[in-house]
Amino acid sequence: MPMSIGNSGGAKDAGKLSSHAGSVRLLPERCFFVSVVIGLCVLAEAAFSGFLPLSVRYFIENITHLHDRAALESLLTVVGAAFVGVIAAGFLRDYLFAGLRSRALSGLRQGMFRRLQHLSMQFHAELDQTEMLDRFSGDLATVESALGLSISWGFYPLIASLLATGVMFRLDWHVGVVAILLWPWALLAPRAMSPKSAHAAYESHSRETGVLDVVEESLSAQAVIRAFAIEHLGAAAFHNRNEALSRSAMRAGLWGAFVERFTGTGILLQQVVVLAVSVWLVLDHGMVLGTMVALQMLAVLLGNSLLYLVEYFPVLLEGQAALADIQESLQETDAVVDAPDARILPPFGSEIVFSQVNFACRDADADEVDGETERHLPHRTLTNVNLRIPKGSYAAFVGPSGAGKSAMLNLLMRFHDPASGRITIDGHDLRQVTQASLRAQIGVVLQEGFVFNSSIRENIRMGLPAATDEAIAEAARAAGMLEFVLAQPLGFATQVGERGTSLSGEMTQRLALARAILRQPGILLLDEISSALDPSEELLINKTLHELSKTTTMISATHRLASAAAASHIFVFDHGTVVEQGSHFELMALNGTYAELWRKQAGFRFSADGRHVDVDAQRLQSMPILEKLAEPILAELAPFFATETFEAGREIVCQNDPGDKFYIIARGKVEVWRTEEQSGHSLCVNVLNDGDFFGEITLITGFPRTATVRTVAVTTCISLERGQFTKLIDRFPDLKRELSEIAVQRLRDSSKLAAGAKYQ
Repeated sequence: MPMSIGNSGGAKDAGKLSSHAGSVRLLPERCFFVSVVIGLCVLAEAAFSGFLPLSVRYFIENITHLHDRAALESLLTVVGAAFVGVIAAGFLRDYLFAGLRSRALSGLRQGMFRRLQHLSMQFHAELDQTEMLDRFSGDLATVESALGLSISWGFYPLIASLLATGVMFRLDWHVGVVAILLWPWALLAPRAMSPKSAHAAYESHSRETGVLDVVEESLSAQAVIRAFAIEHLGAAAFHNRNEALSRSAMRAGLWGAFVERFTGTGILLQQVVVLAVSVWLVLDHGMVLGTMVALQMLAVLLGNSLLYLVEYFPVLLEGQAALADIQESLQETDAVVDAPDARILPPFGSEIVFSQVNFACRDADADEVDGETERHLPHRTLTNVNLRIPKGSYAAFVGPSGAGKSAMLNLLMRFHDPASGRITIDGHDLRQVTQASLRAQIGVVLQEGFVFNSSIRENIRMGLPAATDEAIAEAARAAGMLEFVLAQPLGFATQVGERGTSLSGEMTQRLALARAILRQPGILLLDEISSALDPSEELLINKTLHELSKTTTMISATHRLASAAAASHIFVFDHGTVVEQGSHFELMALNGTYAELWRKQAGFRFSADGRHVDVDAQRLQSMPILEKLAEPILAELAPFFATETFEAGREIVCQNDPGDKFYIIARGKVEVWRTEEQSGHSLCVNVLNDGDFFGEITLITGFPRTATVRTVAVTTCISLERGQFTKLIDRFPDLKRELSEIAVQRLRDSSKLAAGAKYQ
């Protein structure tokens, strides 16, 4: 029997899911024989249920009149043997179905997971993880419930109903016609009323939510309620919503009772009519008493079976809907696939070349709507990129956020294919080689060096599952963490905790680096790996990377130029285009984009522990507003800057807060969010990195903040209190007046140019 939660419609859905979701099947084909055996067992159970009324008929019509004890013993023997056989068949069915159901759900779950591993990186970038987890928990639980009840509430009652109706026809066609005519009442009447019942239940749930909102608000505002003596207002609001809930709950309960009542009425009417017709036929000498009793027993069997079918129908619909949701969430086609004639990529030998590469891809965070928040960041684009990276070199992709650095690495790993142009390794176009052979030659360390909830050894072994313990230790040594590991009581068996909670940021990245080194890759890719580290940790990681660059081809994407200065080939990206390339000294000599970025990030001196930052007066003079101050004045002002460090996800300032501080980002990354007054939507309008600043207008005017600034990574800022600046600038009235005029004009300009401005 098809195990698609009980009917052909479910089988069709399962087939769709299989075709779209890469072998996501509800029932493996090899289980067909088991399904047949289960079907035969169910048929035997249903046949026994129909056999009992016939046995009673035989007993009444034959044995009771003749008082034949031998016939009675024969009948009881047959019934007893049939009972034992049916019990055995029932146990066999339960055993086989339990195994079949678990295998079916396991196969569905495995197929879903396998499909997830092969969907595009763009799909995963836009994926709502909470929704996908609900597919694996809530939706699969719904399918499991529908599948689990498919025998006892679906297939068995259906067979029993058909069998009971057939036997009733066989005993007396008049009664059989009555039974068939009442089928639609029992099955269709409840279905016709179900929509109204569902609507009433939804309305009741909504009203209940409203009541809970009043309770939550009351609990949160007790101080205000008591202070203003408005307890009566809260009680009145609660009373109104509670009364509305009571009325909607009554309607929901009434419609639910109607559904059950119509079902029960149809079944009861069937049994009454069958009894009336049977009695009339007995009195008319057209039917014997034994047949009447058997028909009444069959009517009860038919009624109970129909009741189970009616109750199973909503469960079946929920299961089908869950399968449809799973299908919809996984039906995207693969964006990157191997060509039919794809070859194995030979070992990396000479160079990596990007030729006329163009690419556009929505950023993982771009245009994402979540409730009332929305991001408006540029798409990751690359335009006409041409570059060459020789084997054995250390290359760095630098530039501001959104310039295309990470997109270059994603293309090189073939997470995406370029819209046009070619990417080749030793002359082999990446689209003409297998993805497995390409990635086998690449090691990668991402910005968040993800670690699994396992031991240090197993986390490193992820890079090469067949690696020996000696190779793992050597990779740890190359990544600069062997001494740390050996100092742990359990050594390599030390558990790192969920997402590496027991490791520092530095050790998390070193573990991820060891995992990549274990592969002995020809190409090592690094994506902003030091952005979440403090300065002292970054310095140690950079020393390790410098040693690795001597033995492997290393490509690093970073906006932090201090990490890229040692690279032999630096490619400067701006708006998806390579605007400059060369070594650090060559690019500084050009005095172009790279030199400007370098000066913006320079001028900060971190203490050895990274907890304190000093700033040069010359660096302060390069900033708008402050550029009007003479260097001696700025030198006097510099010591008043305080160091503040914020964890990721913290709000440094909030929109409409008092403007009391000016901030310079010495190290880190923040997002600038503005909430529109009319719509209430929050838009991410800018991303700031090392050397950027915010609050220079409030430093002069004291106006409230016009945006919220939220950290993306651990961020170290230096801040200046407005009071300190005011004391200094009050000594120069003319300069103060000039700065105020400039600040007001900048504030007007920033209001007109919401996107791209550095909001205060």
